[in-house]
Amino acid sequence: MDISFYDSYKWSFFNLTRENDKNVFAVNKLYVEIAGDLTAGILLGQIVFWNLPDEKRLKPTKLRVIKYDHRTKRKEYWLAKKKVDWWDEIRLTARQVAWAERKLISKGIIRTKIYRFDNIPTTHYQLTEYFFDTYLGICTGNKNFLYK
Repeated sequence: MDISFYDSYKWSFFNLTRENDKNVFAVNKLYVEIAGDLTAGILLGQIVFWNLPDEKRLKPTKLRVIKYDHRTKRKEYWLAKKKVDWWDEIRLTARQVAWAERKLISKGIIRTKIYRFDNIPTTHYQLTEYFFDTYLGICTGNKNFLYK
């Protein structure tokens, strides 16, 4: 079999692309369904990613920001992220993140607060119990949770 220069070049390109997997992120269709929109689903997926267990450090979550809630008298984990920083992870602009945030907040999926992080006012994100109820409902086949 004779491989042309073009085919060889194309093969090299795809191998380099595949080797550079740190530039790849997956979009979970369930998150898009819960969020009701692709952009909001991508943001939700990344917020969920940060809430997953940290297997390298054997911790229950990758989140490191802990705030004490005086109302409930318990510690809460938060994801601290500036809107412009999402671009590096999931290629959403600050404007797209702001829009997706509003959509997720209006559906009761996340809540946000502004706290200082590195002495800079920064948006902090947290998944709500409604999100977990919705996700569990979808996984068990009960789609009534989607209509909030």
